[in-house]
Amino acid sequence: MTTSTIAESPRKAARVAGFFYLLTFAIVVVVNFGINERLMVAGNPAQTARNILAHERLFRIGIASNLVYEAGLLALLSALYVTLRPAGRTLALLAAFWRLVYASMWVLMSLNQLTALRLLNGADYLRVLGTEQAQTLGRLYLSGFDAYYVGLLFYGLASTACSYLFFKSGYIPRPLRILLPLSSPLTSPRTCGGSIPASGSSNWRPASGS
Repeated sequence: MTTSTIAESPRKAARVAGFFYLLTFAIVVVVNFGINERLMVAGNPAQTARNILAHERLFRIGIASNLVYEAGLLALLSALYVTLRPAGRTLALLAAFWRLVYASMWVLMSLNQLTALRLLNGADYLRVLGTEQAQTLGRLYLSGFDAYYVGLLFYGLASTACSYLFFKSGYIPRPLRILLPLSSPLTSPRTCGGSIPASGSSNWRPASGS
């Protein structure tokens, strides 16, 4: 394998990473603001249940879109690893692992949404639990976004590591390289703030992120 071939591999991987970054960003924005904002009513589980049942197909589209988002995250972390491996193989591998943890949290949230849907429209569950209790359990699964904020911590770690490797690699202009290490750690305060909700609050959807 020639040197030029080796150098071409990170370039191709960088293009793939750019594509999947834009794709995953677009998906999470559309799902959060086009679907979740329409269906989820903070502090009102009964209305949220009615919205989901009235627009069940839309809710399922949101879940399917989240699964595509999660697959895109896997492609993104793989492409970033190949891109940044020449700048530091161990740290690039660690960043990929941290991003994998973040993606796993999104898979867990998708499973929670499917469980909530089963509770809300399953005749057997409604007969045994009753409508009110089923709605309360559905609310629990829909509002249980602690996993998202835990994953966000690992996302911040991965972004910080990738920013350092981009800074070290010289792939991007120096002014942008200076900003990268400063922006990624800002995710950590957001994690702490999101994981400790205000008293009496009810968080029905995650904040947008990719």
